[in-house]
Amino acid sequence: MTIRRRTTYALILVGLAAIVAGTIHSRTAAPRGNVSELVARALSRDAGIDYVARVITRTQYNGKSIETHATVYHQGITEKVEYSGAAGRRVWSMLRDGKSYTYLPKENRLLVSETSKMLSDVCRSKLLAGNYRAVSDGMDRVAGRDAYVVDISSRYNGRPSKKLWIDKQHLTVLKSIDYSAAGDERGSTEMMRI
Repeated sequence: MTIRRRTTYALILVGLAAIVAGTIHSRTAAPRGNVSELVARALSRDAGIDYVARVITRTQYNGKSIETHATVYHQGITEKVEYSGAAGRRVWSMLRDGKSYTYLPKENRLLVSETSKMLSDVCRSKLLAGNYRAVSDGMDRVAGRDAYVVDISSRYNGRPSKKLWIDKQHLTVLKSIDYSAAGDERGSTEMMRI
């Protein structure tokens, strides 16, 4: 092999090594800034992103597991969740203009209730930081999107905890797992497709 060819191969190998190292680093990189603030922004209802997502929620209760499928339509501060039902009848709920609407097709009823005012991101961040520890657990992919993984545990013993996967680009919660005070999984919600 000529020196020129060896140099070319060496440069290609170094380039590939840099790409692999960058990929590994980006998969484990922590979010920049305060993790509690990141969580507070992700939990904010006024996220300025519009999306439609297919969601599966799994709940464990009393030794039984329940699975619910839904479609979430999110536009500005309005969100509609349409749950799959038997025989094509769909239950849906919607948050809009400070009110919660829930339609029950079996009873042909629409329930309307007032919702509480949401805290500002600053107040939510202070409340979260005062009562919980939010710790970065690296990066993962959910629904084909890069996501920060955050463990949230109470500052007080004997309380439940949670793990969130937060979309890196839009700061939307893509997946969450709830744990009991004993550390057992109680339920989870995951966006399957956006």
